[in-house]
Amino acid sequence: MKTEEIMIFSIFISLALLKPLQQLSERLVNFQSNVKSVIIALGWKLYLIIFIIILPFILYLNYQINTYFYKKEKEKEERKEFVKKNKKEVSELLQAEFEDETKELSRAIIALEDKAYEISDYFELDQQSSDLSNRIEWLRQRLKESRKEDGIREFNRREDEARKSAEYWEEKERDAINRERKRRDELFRKLEFNGDGVFKIETLTPLEIDILLENDYIKTTEYCVKQKKLITVLLKPFANHSPTHIFLVWSIKQLVKEIKGVKRIQSDLTADADITFNYGSKNIAIEVETGSLLKVKKQLERKVEILNDKYGNSWFFVVSNKNLIPNYRKFGQVTSRKGVAEKLQKMLKSPTP
Repeated sequence: MKTEEIMIFSIFISLALLKPLQQLSERLVNFQSNVKSVIIALGWKLYLIIFIIILPFILYLNYQINTYFYKKEKEKEERKEFVKKNKKEVSELLQAEFEDETKELSRAIIALEDKAYEISDYFELDQQSSDLSNRIEWLRQRLKESRKEDGIREFNRREDEARKSAEYWEEKERDAINRERKRRDELFRKLEFNGDGVFKIETLTPLEIDILLENDYIKTTEYCVKQKKLITVLLKPFANHSPTHIFLVWSIKQLVKEIKGVKRIQSDLTADADITFNYGSKNIAIEVETGSLLKVKKQLERKVEILNDKYGNSWFFVVSNKNLIPNYRKFGQVTSRKGVAEKLQKMLKSPTP
């Protein structure tokens, strides 16, 4: 749009608004005149109305001012009372004595920290806050030492408990061992009382086997003259007798016991035969040999002389190994262990000399 056109448009707008503006101006003048007339007409009443209107605001403002100053005075008194009260409480806390126990010291530190936090916003109690901080730091050091001592005491307590527990269980174990030992000793005594020095494995319990083995019994397998087969037994060596010699004496006794009419069976007679018994009017003897006496011929000859004098032809050798038969035959009647039963029957049936 060109400048000329703008100017023409502005003039046109101004002319269009001139009359309305003149009318508005006239109305404002009339309103002002009317207001002045009302004010002059009302006079003091107007001031009264204004006073009535603003009076509540004046009263409210006065209330607020009085309330403010009242609260400030009250807060000042309360602060003063709080400071006085807490100075006393802090003094009492600082003078309090605490035992050197972890729990007691921990409770004391918590109480002092709570009090320090409570008075932290009061500059009047800055000195008390400082004193509390120093006291707390001192108590923390004591607490650290107390915990260290507690640790040592706890270690010693546990060590003492462990020692007592070990002693208790050692005592229990000793009692159990003693009871078990007594039980095993009693069982061993019963075994020896009821037995005859040789026990067949098949008749024993594992416990009985264990008890006999720990009491110097040994395990051996030999040919039994009664059962006519190899059997395994436990026996206890004694003196200078070999396990084979002991087993053969026992095995022959078992065979003799089965013979009807046999009386007074005896064995292990040092100066006599290994086995002796009575059958009717006969006194019969059996001498068991493993070959050991062949090395001491004079002792063997003396033994044969005694047996001949006492039993005549009613005795014989039983050798543990059939290869020994020729060596003993020149000293008397002899048989291997397999021939014992037959030899006995012949001797029992033979006429009395």
